[in-house]
Amino acid sequence: MGNTAKLSPPWVTYYRELEELFSKDPEVTVKFDEDKLQIKLLVANTDKAYALSMLLNPSKEFGNVTVTIDVIPSNDGEKSSFELM
Repeated sequence: MGNTAKLSPPWVTYYRELEELFSKDPEVTVKFDEDKLQIKLLVANTDKAYALSMLLNPSKEFGNVTVTIDVIPSNDGEKSSFELM
């Protein structure tokens, strides 16, 4: 009986799903702060960061646990094409 299955809380499963979704995208890094129940998407491309902030809800509820989701664009000073319109 050396192999035992361990269940993860649903918010950890959600984080892992986001991490896997963006695993092949070098412009997106997904981080999870379990103490603050916060998922951060660090996005190098400002247009992509804007689009993701429009697509993802700023928080997700799992019963009595709420996880915040922050999309953070890079600080390289690059102008978004949305800002140029």
